[in-house]
Amino acid sequence: MPNNTQQVARHTWLVLVPVLLLAMGLINGLAGWYLPGEWQPSAASLPVMTLVGGGLLAATLQRVRLAQGCGVLLLGLGLSSPWRLCCPRWRIS
Repeated sequence: MPNNTQQVARHTWLVLVPVLLLAMGLINGLAGWYLPGEWQPSAASLPVMTLVGGGLLAATLQRVRLAQGCGVLLLGLGLSSPWRLCCPRWRIS
C-alpha cells in the first residue's frame, strides 16, 4: 500500500498506462467499422493494443497466468508477419 504522494503517483501511473492502451485499442477497433476505407486503421491494431494493455495490466495486478497468456498471443501475432512474408502460398486469408 502506498504511503506517500510519490508512491501514490507511481501506482496511479502503472495502472493508467495499460488502461489507456486497452481503451485506445478498443476505440481503434470501433473506428475501423465507421471510418471510410482510406482512413481505416490496420486490422492488427485492435488485437495488438488490447493484448499489450491487458498484459501490462495483468502484470501490474500480479496476474501471472493472464500476463503469460497475453504474451503468448502477442508472440503468435508477431511471428505471423514474417511467416506470411516467407511463405506466401501458405497464406491464410
